[in-house]
Amino acid sequence: LGSRSFGAIILLMALPNVIPQIPGVSTIFGLLIMLPAIQLVLGLRRMWLPSYLANIMLSSSKVAAVVTLAIPWVAKFEKLIKPRLTFLTYPPMENIVGALVLLLGFILFLPIPGGNWLPAIACCFFALGMLERDGFFTLVGFAAAAGSLLLVGAIVVGAWHLIDEFFY
Repeated sequence: LGSRSFGAIILLMALPNVIPQIPGVSTIFGLLIMLPAIQLVLGLRRMWLPSYLANIMLSSSKVAAVVTLAIPWVAKFEKLIKPRLTFLTYPPMENIVGALVLLLGFILFLPIPGGNWLPAIACCFFALGMLERDGFFTLVGFAAAAGSLLLVGAIVVGAWHLIDEFFY
């Protein structure tokens, strides 16, 4: 995948956070999203992974099962995603996207109740934009990132006020 591997890894790590799951899972995936995001910020053109991650082999049956589940979704998205506004998918915008994905990955890492799904959705839009060089999806990612920062900010401020009222 070359430079598009960043989008693929971010998408794979963000998708589990879109679906409600066991608490703590977002912490792991948040950390895993931050690894390619740091590399995007630094402007690396090829993805670096630690050897223990790079050498993971998946059985063909597991890959086939995932592909079978993904094909209907990919078919729907292929009608929507196409190369456009490509200037939003190359440096220096790619570095800015990396910085936002890094921030969103950090938010996913934090145990914020109700604060994980929107940052994960923003990461998914950014990843799809990177994968298909679709600047429109990158713009949607920016909007979702702004919304997620507002949502998480509201959750944190609300929690702070509750704690303040409870203890003082």
